Amino acid sequence: VALSTGLGTDPLNIGFGSSAFDALADQSDPFLRREAVKVAVIRVLTADPRVRRILEIRMNDDPVASDQRRDEMSLTVVFDTILEERASIDVEGIPNG
Repeated sequence: VALSTGLGTDPLNIGFGSSAFDALADQSDPFLRREAVKVAVIRVLTADPRVRRILEIRMNDDPVASDQRRDEMSLTVVFDTILEERASIDVEGIPNG
């Protein structure tokens, strides 16, 4: 839920949420936008006490892997939990531009 909630939009917990929406609105450079979204996701997951370690973050619009610009990005995050289990989150439909 935190990934789909704007940072500071919950009046009862202003530290809850993600700054990814700000990155999408504020960054005009595609590379900086991608990196800012990654950082926002890392901040959300590292703030969650159930997450032990983030192992990998992949985005589908990697310019090295594709010669075409896509209208939407998707993101996959792989992490370990404090229960020593591997988990992943897929976020699709992130506007790209």
